[in-house]
Amino acid sequence: ECGNLEEAVRVNSLEWDVSIRGDTLNPRFRVWFYFSVSNMGAGQRVLLHITNSSKTKSLYRSGMTPVVKSESRPLWERIPDRHSYYYRSPRHGGAHVFSFAFLFD
Repeated sequence: ECGNLEEAVRVNSLEWDVSIRGDTLNPRFRVWFYFSVSNMGAGQRVLLHITNSSKTKSLYRSGMTPVVKSESRPLWERIPDRHSYYYRSPRHGGAHVFSFAFLFD
């Protein structure tokens, strides 16, 4: 399995709500995500919100952060924890949302 992006909805010019597809063997299981982003300019910032994770007790609450790589960063590296947030979102009906900021290079 790879590329489990279900939908990406643009909130504004810098922000996206992203939902992830359920696991192949258990569609209710939506914990991990793997997708790519293209056509972004160098220096462009984006805020991504993973809106439909199936776990309310996530490792992201304990300081785990996503890993990323790019053409200028060929090795996987963690997004700094100060750039990621796991919270109940009023805008998403009180659901748990995992948000992280990323600066494209």
